[in-house]
Amino acid sequence: MIGLPRPITIFNNVSGRYGIINGTRPIPWQSERAKNSTFNVIAEREKKVYLENRCPYCGVQFSDDENVIRWIRPNVPFSVDRIKSDHHPFHLSCMKQVRQYCPFMEKLSNKNFETGIYKELFINALQDIQENN
Repeated sequence: MIGLPRPITIFNNVSGRYGIINGTRPIPWQSERAKNSTFNVIAEREKKVYLENRCPYCGVQFSDDENVIRWIRPNVPFSVDRIKSDHHPFHLSCMKQVRQYCPFMEKLSNKNFETGIYKELFINALQDIQENN
């Protein structure tokens, strides 16, 4: 399903990357609920985020001049478990939900994000990936 609202899933004391997860959480477009865990990335959709200029959260394509937001990642190399699309631009409304429901993102301050138009922030995301691979 593309767009908002996202489908939801319920976690009951599920161990995740950032601790125990409880409650109702939306399922991002590039992910699926993993059995006995939180989420797994759908590899095909992860590729489409960059190849088709899609929002990782809702799957809707961006226009070049659309106002967006993205997480500015720390300058550390990507590891096998890092999700590259987390650093891609998101729609403003999508990132608002991500910051509300993601145990990691909800702890970040506004200085950890940049806003601007899609075509510029897309370039910044690609540079982050190249510099940290």
